[in-house]
Amino acid sequence: MNLDAFPNTIDYWGPPGMVFLRNPQLRYTQEAGPGLAWAVSLEAPNSAIDTGKLSQVDPALGSGVAPRNRWPDLVGSLRVERDWGHVKAAAIVREVGFQTTTTASGNPSNDKTGYGLNLSGVLKVFGADTVSWGVAGGKAIASYMNDGGTDLAPGANLRAEAVNSLGYFIYYGHAWNDRLNSAIGYSQHRQDNTGGQAGNALRAGSYASANLLYALTPSVLLGGEYIWGRRGNKDGTSANDSRLQFSTRVSF
Repeated sequence: MNLDAFPNTIDYWGPPGMVFLRNPQLRYTQEAGPGLAWAVSLEAPNSAIDTGKLSQVDPALGSGVAPRNRWPDLVGSLRVERDWGHVKAAAIVREVGFQTTTTASGNPSNDKTGYGLNLSGVLKVFGADTVSWGVAGGKAIASYMNDGGTDLAPGANLRAEAVNSLGYFIYYGHAWNDRLNSAIGYSQHRQDNTGGQAGNALRAGSYASANLLYALTPSVLLGGEYIWGRRGNKDGTSANDSRLQFSTRVSF
C-alpha cells in the first residue's frame, strides 16, 4: 500500500478502491539514489473465500470450507520521489487456497495463484493543491483492497477460481488558505463475478466524498464531510447510502 497517497478524508475507513492493509511482514528496503527506493517483503497470507452456490448445492460441505494459506505473499515495490510529487509501483504474487474442515483429509481442497499490480502517487499541482490517485488490478487481491470483494470463489462447475479485481481512486486536495482546506474525490472496487457465485455477491463498491476542514489551532482540527456509497451485486441489484459527518481532532 501507499499510505502517503491516502486522501485527506475524515472518514476513518476511506475509499474502497485502494490497496490498504497493515500486514505483518519481513521487509527489506534500499535507497537506490536521490528520490529512488525499492523494497521487497514476505507478508502474512490471508484470503477471502466465497462458497457461493456450493453452499446451496451442499450446505454441509459449503459450511466446512475454510481458507488455506501455506506460503507468505511475495511483494515488491519501487518509489520515485521528485519535486512534482511521487509515484509508487508495487507488485504481488501469492497463493490462495481452501480446505474442508469437516473431513479428516481436508479434501476437497485446492490452491490458485494470485497476482496484482498497484500504481499510485501524489501529484503537486497549483500552489499547495494535490492530486492523490491509484489504480490496482489482478487476480485474488481483494483481501489487500480497502473494502469488499473475494479472492477465491466457485466457477460455473463449482471448482475454485481466482477472482479478478480492479480498484481505483482519485482525489483533489485544495488549500483555500493556510487554515482551510478541502478534499473531493471518487473511488471504486469492481470484481468479475464467477459463474458459481450467488446473485448477492459483490459486483462493485463505489464511494465519493467531499469535505471542508478548518485548523482552529495547530493542534485542533474541525471539519464536516459528505460521503456517498453504492453497492452493486452480481444479479444487478444495488443500493445507495450517504451520510454527513462532523469531526473534531485534537493532537497532543
